[in-house]
Amino acid sequence: MAAALYSGLCNANAGEPAEPTRYHVNIQLSTGVGVGATALLLQASQATATAIFKRVGVQLTWRYGRRRPAAKTMKACAGEAATRDIVIEIVAEAPIHNGGSALAETSLNRDSSARTVIFYDRVESRLKRQRAPQATILGYVLAHEIGHALQGVVRHSASGVMRATWTTDDFEQMGKDGLRFTEEDVLLIRLGLAPPNAPADCSEVPSD
Repeated sequence: MAAALYSGLCNANAGEPAEPTRYHVNIQLSTGVGVGATALLLQASQATATAIFKRVGVQLTWRYGRRRPAAKTMKACAGEAATRDIVIEIVAEAPIHNGGSALAETSLNRDSSARTVIFYDRVESRLKRQRAPQATILGYVLAHEIGHALQGVVRHSASGVMRATWTTDDFEQMGKDGLRFTEEDVLLIRLGLAPPNAPADCSEVPSD
């Protein structure tokens, strides 16, 4: 399976049209920051994150509110992708115990659900210092954390969306719609969505 996924993702990173949707991820989003201009910023950022994943055949569906996605069944057929659920909460300020400058934190549970908390105060300060639209940068923050949740491992890439610390050039690439997942990132995301040890029969298994 890894070889097949690798051959498919090369075209996605070579400027080819977005791949057909093969994977589905449900995002349950809640926010503790204000409305108005911030709400418009969040909506535009979701569109950016959706476009980033669409290039590699992953469809993001956004829902709103603090309710956890309801338990449901997901496909476990070999060669088929299971739908994943991710909860994202945007909080106004990073908690005191969370030192450093991380913009967000993501639980790395390689099951059918994951949770991300984005620290808006840190993101906001970063938005104001870069040469890219604010909604675009926030969209890449969302894509980065969703990538962590789907890969399910503690890692960063040397370049691209999953780089640990974005450079000035990276932010410029964001503004030009040019920052991408690396081939390894896409492979890990797809393997996380379609585990190679899935049973051969099309049985239904609980997602929780």
